[in-house]
Amino acid sequence: MPRNDIYNQESNKLPRRRTSSSSVSGKPRNGSAKDAGERGGLYGNRERRNTLHDDLRGSRGAPSQASPAARPASSRRRRRASRMQGANKWVLIFLLAVLLGYMAVLGVSLYRTYLQEEAMAPPPPVLEAPQEEAPAVVEDPDDPALNAARDAERTGAHLATWKGALNALYAASTDLERGESERGLERLEGAVEASPHIVELQLKLADLYMAQKRFAEARDLYVRVLETDPLREGVRLKWAQSLQALRHHEAALQVALWILEDDSFLEEPNQIAATAYLAMERIEEAVPHLRRQISVNRENVVAQNNLAVAYSRLGEYARAVTLFLDVLEADPRNAITYYNLAVSYAQQGDAGRAVETLETAADRFGFPFVSAWFKSRDFDPIRTTDRFQRLELMDRLPGDGNGARL
Repeated sequence: MPRNDIYNQESNKLPRRRTSSSSVSGKPRNGSAKDAGERGGLYGNRERRNTLHDDLRGSRGAPSQASPAARPASSRRRRRASRMQGANKWVLIFLLAVLLGYMAVLGVSLYRTYLQEEAMAPPPPVLEAPQEEAPAVVEDPDDPALNAARDAERTGAHLATWKGALNALYAASTDLERGESERGLERLEGAVEASPHIVELQLKLADLYMAQKRFAEARDLYVRVLETDPLREGVRLKWAQSLQALRHHEAALQVALWILEDDSFLEEPNQIAATAYLAMERIEEAVPHLRRQISVNRENVVAQNNLAVAYSRLGEYARAVTLFLDVLEADPRNAITYYNLAVSYAQQGDAGRAVETLETAADRFGFPFVSAWFKSRDFDPIRTTDRFQRLELMDRLPGDGNGARL
């Protein structure tokens, strides 16, 4: 085999450098001639455009390596990447330094706040050491000596309390008898405050409140007593009286009816019930209680007068006249009864008896006092009669004429 052929075959295995036709003058050193614009191999062999394609065709040549012209670009990319990595590293270092500085400032601020709170906080309480308790003594409840000692102690305490209350009650009663009501009141209030469960003190103080017209305070004390003993009739009646004095008519009526459940002919509860019914304009319901009052006590002028008024309001003037006459016979100085009697006559059209009643009242109480009644509409049924007009004419006379009527 010629030497050149062997050389050329071996040279195909070597790496080739691509050169342009312009870089090498003249023809290629070995191999066939080519066109001026075609690139040749290192030894004149033609360029392999696709190494994979050549290998598939059975070529034994090794894959081509990067040309020297391509190496500078790759180096520049590596240098650029290295510079970017260095810059990123410094950015991270800067951010880390900023974060550490912020955390340091925050820690200092929190520490200062803690110191301020510690300075403003009150000092902690001083805890005392727990004292050792004495061991409990187990007592025998069936021990006669122990039970006797306990009874003696309790009895002494009760006696001291009750004796003190009785002494205060006696002293307050003495003050009231002497007319020293304020001093007696102070004694009773202090005694009730010290012994609020003693009923007699509460009752005495409540009665004193009633005498001083402190009806609300008296009512409250009566209720406290009844909470202990609700069957005390006397206290129930005083409770009703305090409610009536306060003009709490519905409440007073309820208490009065509760008392009358035991005995319907008790005088004072009937009087409270009748007064409450009259105040609430329930006239028909008041009449039975007024009748019971009079049946129990025929000298009860107030009940008779109230019953007569009830009859007159119901239009039963004949019954009213009879009762008014009885009242005047028992109490001739009762001026309002004269008025009610004259009105009862007038409402029946009896002008003569009405005027006679008015004249009697004028003789007893004075004509100027009675003349104020003439304008009442209760006398309209007889206002046009001659006798009543003559009576009204006397009211228009000069003062001397009125004085002559006395």
